[in-house]
Amino acid sequence: MAYDLRSRKKNEDPKESKGKGTVCENDNDAEEPKLPHLREIGMADVVTMGNAMCGTASIFLCLNYLENDYYEKYLRLSFVLLPLGLFFDVIDGWVARKRYSSPFGGDLDSLADLISFGVAPACLGFTLGLRGIWDSAILIIFVLCGLSRLARCKN
Repeated sequence: MAYDLRSRKKNEDPKESKGKGTVCENDNDAEEPKLPHLREIGMADVVTMGNAMCGTASIFLCLNYLENDYYEKYLRLSFVLLPLGLFFDVIDGWVARKRYSSPFGGDLDSLADLISFGVAPACLGFTLGLRGIWDSAILIIFVLCGLSRLARCKN
């Protein structure tokens, strides 16, 4: 059975779905935009991406700190970006309640929160010297607790 993405119906014969927008097909219909999810991005999603950007940049700065002979400006900026990510997280919730929220906004927010409040602080802890076996186990558990909390309390 083939799955037709446009009509959301299952077709009995995969040959019948040819030309109807199957997963592996490369067709150029004028009515279908190439990146339809970009059309649905709202202001809250842009703010959420700011949160994810802060967390990701904090991780990169920690890596730069370790690579460049412990240049302290990288570490200081990494510390500044985490509260800035929290600011974006608070603002995106406010914007989502006041304005349009996209269908994937909740998932995007959960992923951004995992980066900014799970992986980035764990990376910062590792950078600051939590590198032993037990330290690494605690950092991994910290990230997994954040992951399970965000998966459970998505809405």
